[in-house]
Amino acid sequence: MKPPNEPLDFLFATFEGGGNVSPMVAIAAKLVRRGRSVRLMSDQCNRAEAECVGIEFISWATAPNRS
Repeated sequence: MKPPNEPLDFLFATFEGGGNVSPMVAIAAKLVRRGRSVRLMSDQCNRAEAECVGIEFISWATAPNRS
C-alpha cells in the first residue's frame, strides 16, 4: 500500500457494450487531469476514446471480443 501522500494508480476494466464506456472514460479523464496514473483495459474498439483524453490503454488478451 502506498503512503497517504503518494498519488494513486487506477485501473478501469470494462467491455464494449451497454453504454458504460463513455461515463467511465469521463471519470478516468478527470483523474488524469488531476495528475493520477490511469489505465483502461477494454476491447480494442475503445482505444481511441481513451487515448484522446490521455488515458493509457491496454486491450484484453483473452476476453471475448465482438470485433
